[in-house]
Amino acid sequence: MRRSFTVAQKLKLLNECENNSYKEIAIKHSIHLSMLYKWQLVKDKLLTTNKRTRSIGSGRKAMHPEKEEELFNKLKEWRKEGVPVAYSHLIVEMRELVENETFKASYGWIRGFKKRYNLTLRTPTDKKQYGKVIDMEVVRNYLNYLKEKESLNQYTTIVNMDETPTWFNQPIKKTVDFVGSKEVPLTYNEPNNSRRITTILAATEQGKMLKPCVIYKSESKQAKENPGSTAHYVEGVRCYKQPNNTMTSSIMVDYIKNFLVKEIPSGKTLLIMDSFSGHKTAEVKKTCKENNIDIMMIPGGYTGLLQPLDISVNRSFKSKLKFIKFKGSNSKERLLDLIKNVKSTGKNRPFFKNSKIECRRNNKNILSATINPYSVSL
Repeated sequence: MRRSFTVAQKLKLLNECENNSYKEIAIKHSIHLSMLYKWQLVKDKLLTTNKRTRSIGSGRKAMHPEKEEELFNKLKEWRKEGVPVAYSHLIVEMRELVENETFKASYGWIRGFKKRYNLTLRTPTDKKQYGKVIDMEVVRNYLNYLKEKESLNQYTTIVNMDETPTWFNQPIKKTVDFVGSKEVPLTYNEPNNSRRITTILAATEQGKMLKPCVIYKSESKQAKENPGSTAHYVEGVRCYKQPNNTMTSSIMVDYIKNFLVKEIPSGKTLLIMDSFSGHKTAEVKKTCKENNIDIMMIPGGYTGLLQPLDISVNRSFKSKLKFIKFKGSNSKERLLDLIKNVKSTGKNRPFFKNSKIECRRNNKNILSATINPYSVSL
């Protein structure tokens, strides 16, 4: 029966041959003697090949090997300097190098490129990770209360609203790096915290994605004293000014009165939000009551499990923004570029009701709950 060997197995057998004869090793492992001689001739190639590969040179060949080599050299320089590299960066860079509309640089190409150059996606080695204790009773109580509230009130619309920071340079948690590297450093050339906007996203249980709104930094007197009164439109996107790019009670009141109410059907509405302080002030509660809106707060620390926008929308929204290449040379032009892309990325997309949320910890499924009817997913 014919057998195939991985590169790692071939090298192991060749190492055994250093202290024993080829014939002894061939008899011991029941393989043909000629195979050991062939492997010995290509040992240098085996040492630089992915250890899980079984056949060197097999698989689909690269369409643009010279361009891939150029990209790989760039990648080596970036990683040498500690610059994080995402798949989207490789795709954008390769498309520019090839300059051919028929070449899509798809994720299938990414898989082939990684295999050809022995690359993988790595987490930075200096990043500390801490486990989170999940109280299942809190989750169950929230889900039961949500279903009970929905059945008693018969809401016309259920809306989930959230704010998500959007950086000029999207922060990267993982980077493409070389297989087997003991250290995976990351160096950010520009601080992200001071170069960002806040995007307000909202979705209904029917699967409609509401138009995104934006909060950006401003030190003006009006922005400091009453940021809710700074509402204006840029490229068709409703924008607010605030010194720290964050949601405030003033902005929240204006968002509900002058934007949210106009975007959803008339009737009783349930607004689901996280427990951020700017969402639960007396002014916000009063405004919601005046507009026939009930508020439901997600328990602090559980938005990753219970908030549909966190589970399915925010990540997709940010991943699409990673493909932006800013054309503006100054901060104002770059801000305009970002707002334009927020508008195009935040358009309606298909959602599905009754999506299952699974939380996995220690590789065990500790929660599988169906949230009806407000759960949405891409």
